[in-house]
Amino acid sequence: MKIKTAMTHPDLQVLEYFGRFRRALNLHFTNALRPLGLGVKQASLLHFLSRRGKASQAELSRDTLTDPAAMTRLVNLLLREGALRQREDPTDKRRWVLALTP
Repeated sequence: MKIKTAMTHPDLQVLEYFGRFRRALNLHFTNALRPLGLGVKQASLLHFLSRRGKASQAELSRDTLTDPAAMTRLVNLLLREGALRQREDPTDKRRWVLALTP
């Protein structure tokens, strides 16, 4: 059985092209967001909350496919910068809800 290399197997070529496209897109948005002092993940989270309204940190982590530890760091940064507010959920005292600041 002959094994095709990444350069010749069509499926792997598509994967390589997708990776290049993803990196180019990330670079484009990184440069576009730099004057605003935002990173891509920060802007994505703010956009997500602008559409959703409010969410718990666990919901944000799950719905944005972000590692919980990374989400904690991101949320803490945005709380310190004043972009987010955190309130106790009135229906569940164990849960905190995050929303954009007005």
